[in-house]
Amino acid sequence: MVCWLPIAVTFTIDYKQKLPGLVYVTLISVAWINSSINVFMYGYTNPTYRHAFRCILKCRFSEINKSI
Repeated sequence: MVCWLPIAVTFTIDYKQKLPGLVYVTLISVAWINSSINVFMYGYTNPTYRHAFRCILKCRFSEINKSI
């Protein structure tokens, strides 16, 4: 939420997009990086997700159904 809020506020306030392009690139990059990191943070903190993620990486889809 914190990483996506600046984009929402910026697009709402600056709807005519008069800010420099670098501002938009920076805000969007931060949001994308946040989304990329969330997958790993969630996997690190949730054992069930971590197990399913390992099974997917090892192509062991049958083990996922057994653990759920």
